[in-house]
Parts: sequence; structure tokens; C-alpha cells
Amino acid sequence: MRHRDGQKEAQLTGKTVGSGLLSVLMFVAVGLAIGVTVHMVRAATYQPPSEDPPGGNVPITIWNFESSGTKQVSASIDIDGDITLGGEISSPSGLRKWTSESANGNFRMTQQDGGSRYGLAWNVDGDNLSTGTYFATGDPALFMEWDTGGFTWNTAPAGTAGVAVSWYPTLYAGTGGRVAVGHTGPGYPLDIWSTSDTAMLRLNQNTASGLWTGVALARQMNERWFIGMDDAADGLLFRSGGADDAMTLSADGDLDTLGCFGPVFVGVTALTYTGHLNGAASGYFNANSLCAGFGTGAHVCSTAEMLNSIKCASVWPPDKLKDAALNGVDAWVQGGPPGFTAPVNDCQSWSSNNSSHLGRMWRFDSVTGGTGFLTTCNQAIPFACCK
Repeated sequence: MRHRDGQKEAQLTGKTVGSGLLSVLMFVAVGLAIGVTVHMVRAATYQPPSEDPPGGNVPITIWNFESSGTKQVSASIDIDGDITLGGEISSPSGLRKWTSESANGNFRMTQQDGGSRYGLAWNVDGDNLSTGTYFATGDPALFMEWDTGGFTWNTAPAGTAGVAVSWYPTLYAGTGGRVAVGHTGPGYPLDIWSTSDTAMLRLNQNTASGLWTGVALARQMNERWFIGMDDAADGLLFRSGGADDAMTLSADGDLDTLGCFGPVFVGVTALTYTGHLNGAASGYFNANSLCAGFGTGAHVCSTAEMLNSIKCASVWPPDKLKDAALNGVDAWVQGGPPGFTAPVNDCQSWSSNNSSHLGRMWRFDSVTGGTGFLTTCNQAIPFACCK
């Protein structure tokens, strides 16, 4: 019984060994039949093949991993042809660089080059894209770069193979939502730099008619202003809500405003003056300088500007003409001639305090807007200032 059982056990063991050996031989035979060299590698050791595979065949290296995930062998795949994949490409230790080179171009994907830059490049030779050279002659170069600060689209004009590439930051998009054109430091949501263009921005409505061209200005998604051109005229228009243009500038240079335009009354001087400016100085320039306290551009009001101030009283804040504190106050205004038939020429251009000479004055009234008068140049009253 024991002899027969031992014989049976030996037979079973022989079948098991023979079956495993047969599986290995079949695996190798299939590999050889399809023209593929198969390297079988164990975790402990790796033995490279003793000879190259037949011409045109691709060696396939099979390795395994320890429990820690450490790869046991290192290998490279060098393929001159097409690769078709049905899944994902995975690199446990990180894909550092992917380069595709041919006679007419160079495409490179790099995780980090020698200049600490990440991105995709075309027609650039060398591992350091910061100091790289052109790969091919006659073609431009491109480097799409990204880092923790944002994304930069660098370009370079066509160059010569072997010559250093000089990058230009065509477009930059920062992580804070700001975009720069021509540089990488936007100070505004859209920041455009140029060293050669006369026009920095062009808006073009590429249709024959029916659509407007321009810029809409909004606050909290509510459009406040539209600045641009309508679908018919070539003039520039400014529209604030509604359907009416607040101001239009025709192609011929004519300016038309719906509301107020031009200087308005802003106040009177603190001191009073006779028609020759108290004798300290004289003339229109010196008279206008008396209004400097109201800011740059302030000057002595003309009668036309006083009337314009009345016209704009309801729409141009702050409305100084309605200040009750000025009721009954007289102030000098100017109007130039006539000076031929009557001495009413702004007290001889603010140079006379003669009682026989006359000047214009405005008497303020917060209810009616005021009234214009003539008065003698020996009167001491303030000047009305407009801006």
C-alpha cells in the first residue's frame, strides 16, 4: 500500500512540474512566434538579454514591485513609429520630460527644465528652455510655461538652428484673474504693453450693419454707460442708460451734448477788488489768477458762463447758484466789448478804477438765478469764478 501510494504521489508531482514547465515554454513560444522578445524579471535580480532581438521587433521588459512600491529595474523604450494606447499613461515617480524630434521640428513637454520652468515647447533644443536654441531653421518657437504664479504663452520669431531663442511674453494669465499682454506683471484685470504699436486695442464689429461697436461700463452687472459707435454713423457717442445719447462727436468734429457742457459758477473770491484789481496788478491774466483758489482751470466768469450755470443748475452738482448765502451779493463778471460807443469793456481790461468807466457785474439770487448789471469801476466787489 505504501509503495503504491508513494508511486502515485510521485506521478502527481511529476505531472505538476511538467505542467508548470509546459506553461512557461508555451509563453516563450508564443512570444517568439509573434516576433517579440520577452524579458522576465524577478524582484531580486534582473538579467538583461544576451543578444538583441530580431530586427524590427520591440523588446518588452516585464518587472514587478516590492510591497513598498519600489520599482526593481530601470528600462527605456525607444520606438521609431506610432504608439496606440487605449488607456492612461502613468508614471509613479513623475514624468520629467517628453521630447519628440524630427527633421522639421521639435516638440517638448517638460516637468521642470534647468531654468526651473514648466511647460510645453516647440522648435527648442536643449534641456534648459531659458537658454535653449532653435531646433530647426525658418520656424518660430513656442513655449507655453506655467508655475505657481500663472500661465505664460512665450513666443519667438523664426530663427536659425543652433541660435539662442529670445522669448517674448505674448500672453500671461495670473492666478489672481489678471491678464497681461506683452508682459508678465498685470496691475489691472487687463494690462496691455507694447513698444511698437500706435493703437493698443481694436474693437471691430465684423458685420455690414445692425450691430453696435464699443465698450459697456457696468457696476454690479448694471450697465451705466456705453461708449462707441452705433450701427449707422461713424461718430463717437456716449450713452448713459435710456435711449438718448448724452454726447456725440461726429466724424466731422461736431460736438453735441444733451445736457450741460462747459464751465459753470463755483464761487466768489474772498476779497473785494476795484476795476484795476486794487492797483496791485492789472489785465485779464492777473484777474483770472484771483480765482486760483478754486482749483486748476478756474477763472473769472463770463456772462455766457453765468447763463450756462443757470441752464445746468438742475443737473450739474453742486449747484452754487442756489446758495442762499449769496443772495444780494454783487460780483464782477467779464464780457470784453463793447468799448467803442460806451466804456463798457471790463474796466479797460481790469486796469481802471475810474468812476466814468464801466464793468459787468452779477447780482446773485438763489430763487431766480440772478441778474446782470453794469457798474462803475471804482466799486469794490468780489469776482465771480467759474470752472
